[in-house]
Amino acid sequence: MRKVPISMLEPEMSLGKSIYNGDSLLLRRGIANLHRYINKLTELDIGHVYIDDEISEGIEVHDAISEDTRNKCKTALSTTFAHVLENDPNKNAIDIEELSDVVDVMIAEILSQPNIVISLQDIGSSRDETLLHSVNSTVYGLVLANRIGINTVAMRDLAQGLLLHDIGKVLLDQEILYKSVALTREEFDHIKQHTKLGYEILKKDPVLTEMTRRVALDHHERLDGSGYAGSRGDELNLLVRISSIVDAYEALTVNRCYRKGYTPSKAADILTADAVDKLDAELLGRFFQCIAIYPNGSLLKLSNGKYAAVKEQNTGVPFRPVIRMIEIEGGKQVAGEEINLAHTLNITVVEDDPDLIANLIKDEMARTKEN
Repeated sequence: MRKVPISMLEPEMSLGKSIYNGDSLLLRRGIANLHRYINKLTELDIGHVYIDDEISEGIEVHDAISEDTRNKCKTALSTTFAHVLENDPNKNAIDIEELSDVVDVMIAEILSQPNIVISLQDIGSSRDETLLHSVNSTVYGLVLANRIGINTVAMRDLAQGLLLHDIGKVLLDQEILYKSVALTREEFDHIKQHTKLGYEILKKDPVLTEMTRRVALDHHERLDGSGYAGSRGDELNLLVRISSIVDAYEALTVNRCYRKGYTPSKAADILTADAVDKLDAELLGRFFQCIAIYPNGSLLKLSNGKYAAVKEQNTGVPFRPVIRMIEIEGGKQVAGEEINLAHTLNITVVEDDPDLIANLIKDEMARTKEN
């Protein structure tokens, strides 16, 4: 399986991972002739998909939780968000029983994979931005918590807090929230209210712990006091420090209505700069051990002018994965040799932007087809 821009879809490719619109199945894994769905995917602002083809044969893209668990998370959150919007005094906004059940499953699945390095990023419609972001952030947070040895009670608080950390956004002006151009100062102040709104929503449920609520309230705080409320340093507990890292990373790597998502390597560079005074540098270093800087199945351009797909990771050497070369012959992409970059030091990665690489590959395919 590998991840490609929809502009690269060809008849011989089949869908490698099912795509959902909310909690509804949009396209099922294994479906062929994906080019038929390009217009629909574009309409939903889905620019990349996971596919299976000759080049991706044997490439495993690892996730920390099952597809079924992801979907249950989305369903529970979707129901919760809807109840908040209904503002029905006869209904509990937070269905803590459903959320607790899915949190228990998430924790169990992650505990069973103590050394996992995450390559997979969930794909869905931009209309589900908050939903996808909440689930992805929770997965990252739990993997990091497990890696540093946090106990399961604290992991539960963290998971519930991260699943619900942006619940206050459902009460914001949605036109401002999804505005595609720069916000005014007043509009940004409005967006910043989501942390306090979320905290007040979560306070209404006596079962949720204060630690869980603080994740919702403080996930935009920074160690130097430059966050939303100005909290700093020792005022920010361990779970909040974890949440600030995973929330920032996930937000950087997904497409937003106002910008394209950064690649994991570029997001890592941005967060590393923030680690000087804004983020917990030790925690950030441990987080980078949990994620693939060049994820399995991603496209790379190399210093020798060739292209490749990442096949697998080298433990402890995140910038030097094992790759599978992509050769261009007669206007087609063909699987080439496998190279371990940890042993082949004269080849380096010069680009990992999938859209840019896709355009370069398509240009080369066109040239070789003409020749």
